Amino acid sequence: MPVLVPPLRDAALLALARLAPLLHRTPTWQAADGASVRAAGLRSLARRADAAAVLGEAAGPLVRGIPLVPYLAPGGAYGPAWAGHPFASPAMRASYRLREPDITRALAALMGPAAGKRGAPRAIAFLRLLTELAGADTVRATLADEIRPSVAAEYQIARAAKRSAKATASKPGGSKPTRIDLLFEWTADAQGRRAVVVIEAKLGASVGEGQLKPYREEAQRRARGGPVALVLLTVVPDSAERRHRAWAAVRWFALLRRWEGVLAAAGDDDPEFARVRAHLWRFILSNRRPPA
Repeated sequence: MPVLVPPLRDAALLALARLAPLLHRTPTWQAADGASVRAAGLRSLARRADAAAVLGEAAGPLVRGIPLVPYLAPGGAYGPAWAGHPFASPAMRASYRLREPDITRALAALMGPAAGKRGAPRAIAFLRLLTELAGADTVRATLADEIRPSVAAEYQIARAAKRSAKATASKPGGSKPTRIDLLFEWTADAQGRRAVVVIEAKLGASVGEGQLKPYREEAQRRARGGPVALVLLTVVPDSAERRHRAWAAVRWFALLRRWEGVLAAAGDDDPEFARVRAHLWRFILSNRRPPA
């Protein structure tokens, strides 16, 4: 066993102690075990420790078949440990939790003009990672460094809004307007075609029956013949993935862990941005349904 450096000793010893009796009993962690190791991992992350770097080759055998301990995986599954990581944000321990719409609206604001010069680079990094995971190569090819994508959260579709208004007038209670969780678009070529990315972002709730069809139609309308990416961004698999083959399924964990690496390399240590990502991580780590 490698020598453990002081900042990591408690976390690594706890992880090893938890792993030893479980390796031959079950292929997955119990919830309490995962929570204990994650808590120790958070403390060591705050001190800029990296378990994988210290454990080295021993990390592979330790976590094989134990998917709920990604902290020990080579490469640092939660992204680089540094002072700007959301795990070091007080929001990880806050008594409140942001709702799903609050998070999408905050992300849109933090990737848009309101975020100043950091907005566009955040959006471009997010979109490059997302389209890579979604296999949307045609859209990804249009993501030049100089573009300035527009981003909207809870975007209400105009035609759906008209139908909703009619329903409201004809029925008591009416119907809920159709809104896209996150909508990105930018100029794709000199002919005026647009690249459009529509994201149905879920942190616990399921996709409703018939919910995605108007989103796809709106994306194609706005693209004007340009490339379109339709993404189901979820914490866990959703049955809608089987019903809607045109939509690429991407997991929040796969996206966010990669985004953390890009943000660390850019030195993006904005505490408000870290606060919002901390709430995202809380949903990902708990896999619990978000508050209504």
